[in-house]
Amino acid sequence: MGGPLPRQQRTRGSETEAMVNTIQSAGDIATVRFALLGLRVDAVTPVQALDFLAATVESHRRLISSPSPGEGIGTRQIVTLNPEIVMAARRDAALREAIAGADLVVPDGIGVVWAARLRGMPLAERVTGVDLLDAIAGLAAARGWGLYLLGAAPGVAELAGARLREQHPGLRIVGACAGSPVREREGEITARIRASGADLIFVAFGSPAQERWIARTRGELGAAVAVGVGGAFDFLAGRVPRAPGWMRRGGLEWLYRLWREPWRWRRMLALPAFALAAGGESLQLWLRHEHGWESVLDGREQTRDDADITAQAQPSQPEQHNSANGRNARMGYARRERLLALVRRFAGKRVLVAGDMVADEYIVGAPERISREAPVLILRHADQFTVPGGATNPGVNARTLGAEVFLAGVVGDDEPGQRLCAVLRGHGVHMDGLFNEPGRPTSTKTRILAGGTQLVQQQIVRVDRVDDSEPSDDCIERMIAYLQRMIPTVDALILSDYDGGVINKAIIEATLPLARAHGKLIIVDSHGDLARFQNVTALTPNQPEAEATLGIRITDRVSLEHAGARLLEETQARGVLITRGSEGMSLFERGQPPIHIPASNLTAVADPTGAGDTVAATFTLALAAGATMAEAALLANIAAGRVVRLIGCATNTPDELSAAIVAQVED
Repeated sequence: MGGPLPRQQRTRGSETEAMVNTIQSAGDIATVRFALLGLRVDAVTPVQALDFLAATVESHRRLISSPSPGEGIGTRQIVTLNPEIVMAARRDAALREAIAGADLVVPDGIGVVWAARLRGMPLAERVTGVDLLDAIAGLAAARGWGLYLLGAAPGVAELAGARLREQHPGLRIVGACAGSPVREREGEITARIRASGADLIFVAFGSPAQERWIARTRGELGAAVAVGVGGAFDFLAGRVPRAPGWMRRGGLEWLYRLWREPWRWRRMLALPAFALAAGGESLQLWLRHEHGWESVLDGREQTRDDADITAQAQPSQPEQHNSANGRNARMGYARRERLLALVRRFAGKRVLVAGDMVADEYIVGAPERISREAPVLILRHADQFTVPGGATNPGVNARTLGAEVFLAGVVGDDEPGQRLCAVLRGHGVHMDGLFNEPGRPTSTKTRILAGGTQLVQQQIVRVDRVDDSEPSDDCIERMIAYLQRMIPTVDALILSDYDGGVINKAIIEATLPLARAHGKLIIVDSHGDLARFQNVTALTPNQPEAEATLGIRITDRVSLEHAGARLLEETQARGVLITRGSEGMSLFERGQPPIHIPASNLTAVADPTGAGDTVAATFTLALAAGATMAEAALLANIAAGRVVRLIGCATNTPDELSAAIVAQVED
């Protein structure tokens, strides 16, 4: 293959010219590409998709056997686009990035075919994931390609592979792996795929998880092509019946699935929304072409969609709300290159994190049936792992962003503590400041996760084993000695107080004056009384924590800004960043007007656990890198929007955060 498919180029003229440009694929198939609600679609038939894939695999195999100088070997991504994915991508930056970076985006779903026809695209049929998988299997059997099946419930991928081998004798299934896209298993899974020598990877995590996972890992897979196939394994394995042929041909497969799985009705609400949006876009294009009218959206005030896509903060003064056309005209400090430069400066910053160390345990299961013993769900155990929680989470977040991190706290000499320390050791954080106290267990939070075959696992219950008493005097003295030795050597101190007894009066009195005397950044993320922390650089409470300290309810913009002003006054902090979940976050800085930042991700939230820790770590590193508080808050908002898409206390790398900045912030 001579290189990736060319990016879409907008041309002027007729409606078709405005929306379409001719492309040339590896298989010398001349097709057209059109834009649909901000996403590009390749108007290919199933035969053309197979031609593209065959040329890609053969080219990849030639490169592996005899690599040419300067010629790269990478995994191509195919996205099967349907209306649900289109609507999800309007608010999901990571999904938009995955689709934009894919090498082929095929029209799956009758709604996409219908939208194409509105634009004059002669699409006769759609290219579904399950049909494409079956056709590829036949081609692979004839040419000796190896297939890897990833995703679905335990045993389903293997059964789907067996059925494919029955239908296509000689087919090589080189590996299969069940599960969901848990970040902690990513390295293990990609290594397994790479070792299998697979030519093609089919990922059945369900959308949008599968598209994001392929986009994130495609540089590590070693295969020629990766395709997200949704529920295809369930269909092939016979676990879920497929609609009759006449319904599929008539574009009614969605109705059959709704009848079989009525719980999908909420997801089906995307269909009428898609029809309205796609129809409206086509009408605007027709009016522009036929009558020279501009789109009714041109030059409009920014909507919530725009704010979510760009993750831009909005200063609270009305005159700034209505300033110039560009989003960045209202956000002069939110320039893309400036933010990217700040992220590059994270590397090597030294951060000391003191607080309550917690082991977050996850037990993942697949639902099987209702128990006869009690009306409870029985899960088949699928996975179990430990991730850093509590104060270890902002430390690991800072570490993965490039900082050198030192932890100070208490960890028990028990199995949860040993597992937690092993994970921390793997991240490369310094643990000389983690002390054991005889008889004190490691604070542990165990979450039980479950979910359907094609859905991201969801938490159903949590069990906490937490000792929130203060550590012994001897333990506190050792911790204070470590903190006083380290504070002069670091750039920033984070006090991560989960109200577990570690951040007590003695620790506060021993650290804050010393850190101030050495001119260190002091960031406090506390579940307890914020008034205990005086004259710090910034506080990063969530809204309930701010309400608890002040004894008030925040119900609107007025009460929010009143709360921010009171916290600044009562703590004498330079800044207060209040995180507000789906409402985004609000920055209050001494001597500056408040800034209210919309959430950068509202629709792809898999697990909000630890998002506040991500905010604290990113905000701290940005300030250490020379950012203004407004810039640091915007970076923290973008970072938090990424991690809530993942299960557990997740983190960002500099490359991932930079990619999110590029996707969400205009230059």
